[in-house]
Amino acid sequence: MACMASMEDALSLAGLGEAEAKVYLALLREGPCGAGAVIRASGMHRQLVYNALEALIDKGLVSCSLRNDVKFYEAAPPEKVSRKAAQRAKEILELLPKLGSIKPEPHAYRVKVYEGVEGFKRVMDDVLQEGKDFRVLGFTAKGPEIAAGWWNGWNRRRIRAGIRRIVVAADNVRTMADVRAPLTLARFLPPGYPAPASTVIYGKDKSLIFLPLEKKEFIGIIVESQEVQKGYRSYFDLLWKNASK
Repeated sequence: MACMASMEDALSLAGLGEAEAKVYLALLREGPCGAGAVIRASGMHRQLVYNALEALIDKGLVSCSLRNDVKFYEAAPPEKVSRKAAQRAKEILELLPKLGSIKPEPHAYRVKVYEGVEGFKRVMDDVLQEGKDFRVLGFTAKGPEIAAGWWNGWNRRRIRAGIRRIVVAADNVRTMADVRAPLTLARFLPPGYPAPASTVIYGKDKSLIFLPLEKKEFIGIIVESQEVQKGYRSYFDLLWKNASK
């Protein structure tokens, strides 16, 4: 049985399905015979045998002749199967380079979520790693509340690197020390227009959205998308023109 199974597996290399392989092997053992003999030798349902015989005839691996008005089937020599397997292998080898060139379609955007103090540190470090000025829409000055000592060090690194932050903030943070830090350009919305959440616009395609949570809690979402960033940048520019110093 194991030997038969291995032969059936080998025949699959020539493009034969399971039923086709069983029928072809039955015909090799029986020699030219009628469908009834093939059904008995293969142990398969008659309809499966007839379907397999038709498929093998189409592939040129079985021939059919009439003897006294009875159809007799005969398997083609195994060498023909070997040639088909070799041709199939050649086609697969020719196809491999094309398969290797297929890449997944790039997503229009990528989203990453960060939580807690360590998540806050990671996203703010990512902002600095871009090495360029960035914009903050709805600056809340909550950095010192989330990661007190660390935030001061982050600000010093930003200033040493010469990275400006350009912020549109609510009027209620106008007097806070953080908004007056060096290399911070700030404009303020009129009183009565709070900014419960911040969006940092940085890099070539990144928008970092701070969810409005309790003082020391943090959830940030980085969206990597040029289209999304373009929308936030347009909104920022509009508010910047209309905000006061």
